[in-house]
Amino acid sequence: MKQPFLMDYHTPDNTWTIFSGVTDFESYAEKFVVKGRFHKDVPPEVVEGYAIVEHIMAHAYYHYPAMDEALVKLLRVLEMAVKMRCKALGIALEILDNKGKARKKVLNTLINELAAREAAKPTKSTLIWLKDVRNYLMHPSEPSLFGSVALGHIRQCVIMLNALFLPERYFEDAKAELERVRSICQSFEEGLFVLEYARHRYIVYRSEFVETYFVERAWRALCVFYAVPADLKGEVAEGRYPPPLAYRVKDLQMEDGKISGMDADSGLPFVLAPTDHPDNKAMLERFEQEKSELDAHQKTVFQINSNAAVAGMVTKSRYEYWGSQ
Repeated sequence: MKQPFLMDYHTPDNTWTIFSGVTDFESYAEKFVVKGRFHKDVPPEVVEGYAIVEHIMAHAYYHYPAMDEALVKLLRVLEMAVKMRCKALGIALEILDNKGKARKKVLNTLINELAAREAAKPTKSTLIWLKDVRNYLMHPSEPSLFGSVALGHIRQCVIMLNALFLPERYFEDAKAELERVRSICQSFEEGLFVLEYARHRYIVYRSEFVETYFVERAWRALCVFYAVPADLKGEVAEGRYPPPLAYRVKDLQMEDGKISGMDADSGLPFVLAPTDHPDNKAMLERFEQEKSELDAHQKTVFQINSNAAVAGMVTKSRYEYWGSQ
């Protein structure tokens, strides 16, 4: 005999129908359940805590607001992880007050002490931000709903959990490798270049070398190339703001005045070389003129769109690579 009340908890929330590509539970889970990716040194208690978070995210398919509860649970796991890392490094979790009574340190103090102890880790600002989100959710003064927005916070929590338990040497080596890459490629940061990739030619006016990651016993560099759009004015008129090209590059090298490497995701090679061809110069000049003619709002959106594209690739790379060590 059917038990109708059970069906109330297994009826998909119509909210998800507004998101492209969500047609059933499988497509929802693929798109909106952030899978746990953790390296071998992340404590099992943390991994087990995240498994609960995954289940809550999965249930949000049936009740949209449950996504907020996944974030709340994960922020508690993150606080536990910060304290576990402090204990492992010999950072006391308590302090004596003026009367000699032991008091628990607030999370902000622990984060600051942890950041001072492991200064090479790029964790402090993100941990402070997530701590503020935790305080907001734990001590509400009015109702709120993050919903799908919580996914960005959840990914950052996963990234921070991996960073907390990676050895500091990993980040020291990554910084040294990034400095080496930037030194080699310094002459390509500003100028006029031709990027050849996947049978396409792009005119590039700026290159940025953002982060490096040690993956599968080799270094990969996150490289961003700012290409000249063929018709900036036309694209902006249609509400499109062309983002920069970003690749996770392996086998990066400079030889014969050119930069070459392979896009680790597609397996395709690329070459970046200087150019002084008159047509390329004219194309850059036209782009610079069209960009100067954008109004203040358009210029702001153009910059925000570029920054968001780079930040998105940094998040993707940290999530995938820091969790695979």
